[in-house]
Amino acid sequence: MRRVFLILLCFILTLIISSQAWGASAWYIINGNTNNNVKYAQDATTTKYSSSNWSNANKTAASLKDFFTLVGDNDVVYMKADEFSITATIVITQDISIYGGFSESDTGINSRTGNTTINGGNNVRVIKIVNDDTAPSVLLDGLTLTGGSTSGSGGGVEVNKNSIATINNCTITANTASGSLGGGGVCAHQNTIVTMTNCTIAKNQATGNSSGHGGGISANMATVTLTNCTI
Repeated sequence: MRRVFLILLCFILTLIISSQAWGASAWYIINGNTNNNVKYAQDATTTKYSSSNWSNANKTAASLKDFFTLVGDNDVVYMKADEFSITATIVITQDISIYGGFSESDTGINSRTGNTTINGGNNVRVIKIVNDDTAPSVLLDGLTLTGGSTSGSGGGVEVNKNSIATINNCTITANTASGSLGGGGVCAHQNTIVTMTNCTIAKNQATGNSSGHGGGISANMATVTLTNCTI
């Protein structure tokens, strides 16, 4: 009887683990070119990059902000090499990986040669990584974040509330923040961990109330590690 119970328990656990793995998706985003909307395709698996999905990116989200509400935990997002203009901050609350710089001829992450820019138009912060209930772990790779502006902290990227952010091969430039914690380019605070590799942080400003608090990067109760970065 105990043997049967153990076999049944293992079978149930296998189903649970498998269902969690099947839940992850790959998303392919292109610029919709109409009122800042985006076009996307969804692939049911993240285990294989498929360049053919760019031609299938025919579903529409009103904005990048709206698109990221569709993305689930452990999903991978591939962004085509283009400039995406935003009118509202992209808020990331889930564990996801975002890769930019793809062309239709690329065969995978290591073949990227283009540039994906997300531009806040000097009106909004570009990206905020935060979740009040869980601490998201987010990867940003191959993006240019520019034109971010906020009366708070982190014009380019704000990492908040126990979140973990890995930022690789990114350029964070020409962003401003005027909040008390500053961080024109990047602000990490409230027990966050930020690791940056091969990044350029340039021409960012901390103004107003945040004057003197990290034009490029501000860290308050946070751990920030930089490798091969230019500030």
